[in-house]
Amino acid sequence: NLITSRLGSYGYHVVNVLLHSIVSMLVVFVMSWIDGSDIAAVFAGLLYACHPVHTEAVSNISGRAEILGALFFCIGFLFYARGTQSKSFFVRLIFIFLMFFNTLLSMLSKEPGVVLPVVCAAWDFSMNSRLSIPALIWNRWIKTQETREKFRTYLFSLAILCMGNTAIAAWRFWWAGGTVPAFVYDQNPAGLHGDPLTRRLTVSWLYCLYLRSLVFPYTLCVDWSGDSIPLLKSWKDERVPLIVLFYCGLLFFLYATRSWSINQKLYQRQLFTFGMFIIITFLLSANIFVPLGLMLGERVMYLPSLGYCMFLAWFFARWLRGGYDIDPLPTQSEKEERRKKLESKSSSS
Repeated sequence: NLITSRLGSYGYHVVNVLLHSIVSMLVVFVMSWIDGSDIAAVFAGLLYACHPVHTEAVSNISGRAEILGALFFCIGFLFYARGTQSKSFFVRLIFIFLMFFNTLLSMLSKEPGVVLPVVCAAWDFSMNSRLSIPALIWNRWIKTQETREKFRTYLFSLAILCMGNTAIAAWRFWWAGGTVPAFVYDQNPAGLHGDPLTRRLTVSWLYCLYLRSLVFPYTLCVDWSGDSIPLLKSWKDERVPLIVLFYCGLLFFLYATRSWSINQKLYQRQLFTFGMFIIITFLLSANIFVPLGLMLGERVMYLPSLGYCMFLAWFFARWLRGGYDIDPLPTQSEKEERRKKLESKSSSS
């Protein structure tokens, strides 16, 4: 943009819109690895393209960091998902390396991209390997030889993901000089407040506002710094019941997905995967590990909204097909497995 249009803003806006369109198309392919419905995949891409919470990231020139981070994030996930379908050890390593390369690009664009390997591990655990938490803790629950093979393959992939993700995060921390940025109090009064109770209550209220921006984005703002959001200084604040309701909703989500059960159904695994796309990608923006330089910003929801848009598309497609008790459509990984079985049968015959 600087070469072609110098400081003219028109070219920057055009490129931002084009990049957002590409990300929206990639969402279609990401969704196909979670749900086999073409309607769900297309609707997820359309919803992601039109969701109002993306206005700040797409319309602001500086929001290109979020768009590029999401672009490389989706590409990296697709590389990893495709690599899991190969039985060749060497081919799997190549695709994992490509995923790590896109993790690096996503992280250099925007720091939350560093969690891509964690999201890949969650998807592999729930949707691809179809494992359960009891199976990871105690492999006695693994009864069939096919499941044992998937368990070993997943542990191998998980070990590589952990080592690679740790190396990338450590390099990023070293490159930053081993320090975290120092922000002014007015930028983020919630995350930088000295009182622990005020800080925790207000940050929890910010989670509720972020959720509202996804579900009902009727109040959007480009700058939430300073005193734009009143702090919660005591348990008597009238917003505390909403915070309690929010955390109860998280507990209900964990209960509904039944990730601790060995009899987890497909739709519960899909719900778990959608939730991980939201929660994991939001962690670095949650004022948990380090305080941010903003009180609240819709642009940080550009990547976490991917999980929400896929969930809405999945719910819409299931509603069109008549509910949850119908036979599920095969996901992209299941289609690949069926294709390989057919090829092996035809070659043997």
